[in-house]
Amino acid sequence: MPKRLFLVLLVAVLGITEGREDELWCYRCEHERSHVNCEKLQKCAERDSHCFTTVARGESGEDLLYKGCSPRCAKYPVIVASPLPNSTQCCHTSFCNRSGAANMKSSHVAVGVGILASVLYILQS
Repeated sequence: MPKRLFLVLLVAVLGITEGREDELWCYRCEHERSHVNCEKLQKCAERDSHCFTTVARGESGEDLLYKGCSPRCAKYPVIVASPLPNSTQCCHTSFCNRSGAANMKSSHVAVGVGILASVLYILQS
């Protein structure tokens, strides 16, 4: 990858990950069958304090994923209007609902170390 393109991508990633501390970003999707298809990012409203992932059973028996922002951690978010049982996990840090695991949190230190290592690699090349 050319250095210039790499630097542009690096700046874009920094712009996304280094927002204000009080900003919350979550992955958002509806009616998806896989986490792979849930890569759309959503900047949450100021009233939202949680990211959620809900797995609901579809009418034909398949699991469907719903992800997004929520002002509270509700067992059955309003977005999922299914009479069938579903499971919801919540978390409260940006990008924490990527895989659906509520305990996965991004670390600013880890992101910073990765960025620093990338910049040093570019400068040495």
